[in-house]
Amino acid sequence: MYPILDMADIARKVKKCASAGAASCERSARRMHLSDEREISKDDLAILKMVVALGLLAEGEIHQKLAATLFDSVRSQVEAMIWNAAVDLKDLILMTLVILFHFHCGKWRLAWRFQGNVSRIILELGLNRKAVLDRSFPEINSRVQAINTIWTIFVLEQHLSYALGFSDAMPNLRLEANFPQPVDAPFLTLMIDYACIGRQSCDALLSDKVLSPEQSATWQDDYDYFRYRVSLWAMRASESFTDDSLSPGIQMVRTILHLRANHLRILVARAFLCSSLRQAAPLNIWTIVDITADTIQVLTRLDPCEKEYRFHEAQFNHFLVSALDILLFATTHKTSGVQSPSANGEALSIPPETAQTALKGSKLALNRLRGLAEYSTQTKHLWDRVRVIATRLNLSEHLFPEALKEQIAIPAQAPRRPSALADASVRAALTVDHSDTPALAPLNDLDDEFFAFPSGETTPWGFQMPSSSVLDFDWTQDFSTILNTTWMS
Repeated sequence: MYPILDMADIARKVKKCASAGAASCERSARRMHLSDEREISKDDLAILKMVVALGLLAEGEIHQKLAATLFDSVRSQVEAMIWNAAVDLKDLILMTLVILFHFHCGKWRLAWRFQGNVSRIILELGLNRKAVLDRSFPEINSRVQAINTIWTIFVLEQHLSYALGFSDAMPNLRLEANFPQPVDAPFLTLMIDYACIGRQSCDALLSDKVLSPEQSATWQDDYDYFRYRVSLWAMRASESFTDDSLSPGIQMVRTILHLRANHLRILVARAFLCSSLRQAAPLNIWTIVDITADTIQVLTRLDPCEKEYRFHEAQFNHFLVSALDILLFATTHKTSGVQSPSANGEALSIPPETAQTALKGSKLALNRLRGLAEYSTQTKHLWDRVRVIATRLNLSEHLFPEALKEQIAIPAQAPRRPSALADASVRAALTVDHSDTPALAPLNDLDDEFFAFPSGETTPWGFQMPSSSVLDFDWTQDFSTILNTTWMS
């Protein structure tokens, strides 16, 4: 996905390292010294350790301690690079691998913090300028590697800043207009365009402006143009990976790109639903519910036991909670006292069929999150936070109104192991190839298939409250707080 390494060269170094280790043992028995020409450099060894550590993350939590041990073994070397006046290409690659390691571990705040240091180094060295790049890397292979590495750092900065709701780690990190594009990196190229669409759209739609009735038409046009650009990007992303190969890695890349297109739509639409911009909402704002439902559907079909899923777990959790944010708002806003979004002074009420889709999608997302929490520490932290919020909001009253009319308050129970991940028939459904699933697919035919409990049973979620309970706080005006990312730190 981010081609910053020459994998053929990495394979040669692994063989060299392995043969050197075997030779070292043999010569040690003979009390002989290993020749310098068989040794691997310190920088190369550190890069190999980080590559192995990243690979271990895909093997599940059982190997995370070993991955953390490998990272700790190079931590002091990486920290020294931050204060070193001389930084070479291998140092940049190693620091980029450290960012990716924190990212896939779910420690996004730490990744963002370290990202700022790496961006600052690039600015200090002037590597965001083509002239400096050509002068620093006259050899073509190293220049290509440097180009892909610098673009990777730029994309990761944009992603982490927007995901966490922070400002750019290094606001002045801008590559010159004539800076070379990535080489043989289709995913990275797509993510560069994705970052540009996101930045330009947020500046146009979400910047602080004085709203007036005369601006409503322009606002709607800007929003429609944003949706058009995202649709074009999604189409190009699909065409970039049309290989008929059944490689799980290729299928996962296609799924991530599909989810990313949905995610960008969700981020922009959320501002028109959950902030002061709701007074200037686009007329078709509620179509976002279908998009979020599609995201939940795609995530639910993925097999959490696959290596590819475990490697991208933190990213999938982010997509899941972002979609859940919209679905819960659509499900509860009518009875919460929060006004519906409006355009030209007229309220845009949610259509009944859209409200039903949001209700089903909310149940499906919460059940998925609860099930994954049984297997993953990352997801368990997220589920615990969502469950606390759900308890205080008394979501059972919104999600299961009919059931609450018939039952007396039931004590909350601990979440049970979900049969959705244990039952053979459902497990088979989870492994269905979803790479070609069209967006905006209805949930009606899939709702019952994935539920591990009757629709009226709320106790497994552990946030059952008596229907007569009174909330001890007022509804917040900004429901994006549900997406607080302290669990990522």
